[in-house]
Amino acid sequence: MLDVQKMSEEITSIISTWAFTSGTNILYALGITGVGLWVARYFSRIARVWLEKYKVDSLQAGFLATILQYAIIITALLTAASRVGMNMTSLIAVFGAAALAIGLAIKDNLSNFSSGILLVFFHPFAKGDYIEVSATTGFVESIELFCTILNTTDNKKVFIPNSLVMNSVITNYSANDIRRVDLSIGIEYDANIPAARDVLESAVRDHPQVLTTPAPVVAVEALADSSVNITVRAWVPTSLYLASRFELLEKCKTALAEQGFSIPFPQMDVHMNK
Repeated sequence: MLDVQKMSEEITSIISTWAFTSGTNILYALGITGVGLWVARYFSRIARVWLEKYKVDSLQAGFLATILQYAIIITALLTAASRVGMNMTSLIAVFGAAALAIGLAIKDNLSNFSSGILLVFFHPFAKGDYIEVSATTGFVESIELFCTILNTTDNKKVFIPNSLVMNSVITNYSANDIRRVDLSIGIEYDANIPAARDVLESAVRDHPQVLTTPAPVVAVEALADSSVNITVRAWVPTSLYLASRFELLEKCKTALAEQGFSIPFPQMDVHMNK
């Protein structure tokens, strides 16, 4: 009984010693991790606000702030690990080897990450721009570490891998301040072409959003199967492109109808031999 009691006292002493030393270190490590997570979020927000204050594009600011946040988190985790007795040099070596192995396994994600950095710094589009990329059109919401997020006009969120964005043709419809509206309007073959052109020119000039410079163009575009097609080209502010296009279509149709011009339906003449 004395031997058992003595052994129990020794085990209790060992546990107490470990709890006082290692246990304290574990608490310190947990505290470092918790503080690190808070500091990462705090400085990430501060960095974003500071960058945007100095006129850095919000996409670039968000991307850099995210990288800063993860860098602080990794530093906090390494510091916490060293606090519980892990050798820092060995830990970094193991972390590097693991990162290499993981990198080979997820090389596509690394490609997306590097493409995200290129997108941020080459800056082919800004937040809120309306773009077309990889057969998808929408407004740019953000560039994340591995994907670019677009909001479509019918309110769908599309996630496109950054590498696919970087390797695709990017059409930025919002890059310039003005944009051209192109309409094709058909009239009958026996209609008075100069008179129809004058009606369309008047309708275009009267639209409040149509710019005088560059000047609108109204001209015969094609002699189609069932109609003479007149092209209408007018420059409008990019932000009002869709609204202006819809209004011009309606205005041109109404103006032609008021002057007695009709837009012909597709027709086909069939000749039958006995």
